[in-house]
Amino acid sequence: MKPIEEAALNLTVARLIKTRLEAAGFSVFLTKNDYKPVTDKRPPYARADIAARARLVNDNLKPDLTICIHFNAARWNEHRDLVNDNRLTVFIHGNYQPGELADDEEKFYLLSKLLERSHTTELSIADTVARALAQATGLDPLPPSENSAPITENPYLLVRNLGANRQIHGPVIYLEPYYMNNRVVYQRLQLGDYDGEKIVDGKKYRSIFREYADAVTDDLLAFQGTAPRDDCNDPRRPPNKRRDLSPPSTTYKLR
Repeated sequence: MKPIEEAALNLTVARLIKTRLEAAGFSVFLTKNDYKPVTDKRPPYARADIAARARLVNDNLKPDLTICIHFNAARWNEHRDLVNDNRLTVFIHGNYQPGELADDEEKFYLLSKLLERSHTTELSIADTVARALAQATGLDPLPPSENSAPITENPYLLVRNLGANRQIHGPVIYLEPYYMNNRVVYQRLQLGDYDGEKIVDGKKYRSIFREYADAVTDDLLAFQGTAPRDDCNDPRRPPNKRRDLSPPSTTYKLR
């Protein structure tokens, strides 16, 4: 069995989404299209790379929507056995903890996100994407925790104070379907991307990458006709500060 590297999995999904959205007339940017870190710092700590990507998005790309593509994993036991549990969650910005709000930088990010008024759009898109992924994957939701709280009746959608969600301007949705160390998921990942269906553990499955990418892409394309005209599109705001979720002007950025 080949080792699993999440960066490679994320990039495969991101490229599939990019191809389909661009074919539909959207502009799509990847913050990275290889396995090199975005940050110049060495060693490239995760926090430094998130901050570097946020600067790239905020200063150069300036998209209408940022999608953070990820896979998740369950905790290993002492024997590092594959697990039967398999979950899905979609995170949006929020749920700061008391200790976090004691930090001036964290308070700055919170106020910045509140003032940009992107929450309504972020919540609307995240809600529909979460439902689409749930239907496509059949996964159970990740239970809420102290740092991940529900915000609607949708059990797949949680608010959490993640670095990417608070540092990147505009609507940001953070996707985490599948446990990479799930017994079936691990086998599906070993197969890579493919056409049609293959048998895994006695059941037919599509490519896990296309299952993921198509659920997200189909929902984003369907969302265009029902996108809410929230505060981000307030006519009182200057034209260059409005966010129009209609092709071909929409720019999605995929992490």
